Amino acid sequence: MVQNYLRKIIKKNNRRPFLISLIFVVILLAVTIQESYKWSTLFTPLTAVNSIESIMDLHKQNKFYFQLKKADIYPMDFGIYNYHTVNGIKTSEEELTQIYGILQYDDGYLLILLPKDYLDMSDDELASVTAVADIESLNDGDYHKEAYEEMVKVLSDAYKIEPSVVKENVAEICITIPDHGRLNDQLLFIFYLLGLLISLVFFLYHLLVAFQYRQSRFYKRLDRIGSAEDMEYSINRAAEEGACLYISTLRPSNYAGIVTSDYIIGKKGMSLALGNTRNLVWVHLKLIKHKSHYITVGKTYQVLFYFKDLKAPIAINCPKEDVAANLIDTVSETLRVYCGYSKELEQLYKKNFDAFLKEVHSRKPVEDQL
Repeated sequence: MVQNYLRKIIKKNNRRPFLISLIFVVILLAVTIQESYKWSTLFTPLTAVNSIESIMDLHKQNKFYFQLKKADIYPMDFGIYNYHTVNGIKTSEEELTQIYGILQYDDGYLLILLPKDYLDMSDDELASVTAVADIESLNDGDYHKEAYEEMVKVLSDAYKIEPSVVKENVAEICITIPDHGRLNDQLLFIFYLLGLLISLVFFLYHLLVAFQYRQSRFYKRLDRIGSAEDMEYSINRAAEEGACLYISTLRPSNYAGIVTSDYIIGKKGMSLALGNTRNLVWVHLKLIKHKSHYITVGKTYQVLFYFKDLKAPIAINCPKEDVAANLIDTVSETLRVYCGYSKELEQLYKKNFDAFLKEVHSRKPVEDQL
């Protein structure tokens, strides 16, 4: 039975993007579910509140955004700062980014986190704030807990009562007034949703290719070049008859490649590509060093195939130098094409493709130029 090597190489190359798209779907779906308590109030009419009791009711319902109406706010001497560091050394002055305050209604107090611009507001403005706000648990950060303790101390000193009594009457939550209301979270939600949809489309496509390789973009591209079935038959017969110059479908997908007397299948970036050997003009070896912390930890020997009808070479990666050298020798002897690296040709290829084709043609054996 003739094995289908084209199907093997398509499925092999499909495995990595299939897994990557699946990982993206799982991660984005998990984030979307985890943040669902925010998403539920992102695009709905805001509930208006004007009491501590109504805020606590929203918190019990796991609501997030709401409309804070005519609240009295008292900023505290407690804020969030940031600064830039290089290797642990501070390189710029601290910058105040947000401040904490005390939110007061007739029925009590809550901790509130404000944009730093609230420091410039007058007492009258702070006595009747209306803004979009959200509810956070103190467990969302140690800084909230520190600010809560500071607020308890302020109220304890003001009313001359024990901090424990204040804590019994002030809930451990933090009301935040964002700089841009719900806009940032709305944009973030749209970003996550688009990412999830795109990842899902890619996942479903690669899942389809895993079962129906002829639905792959590569196979359909072959049909636009010529007859994909004829190319498939030609490649499989060459492999079955031992006439393949090179074949690798069992290695990791990075090393996948097929070379017959008629066709060459390799990679352009992460995608499979096919070239007709009638249009092959130049072949050479390229060494790729893989580094970690400036230390070479591995090497890939890449054979590059240049075609006169393609503006980018097709690459076949080889794990060992002798494998790549044998491939180039076989191609040179069988396909009668110029092989060997030339800096002059590489520069011409990048700058003047027509001049490159003329120069590489002149370097072929005289009998092959006729």
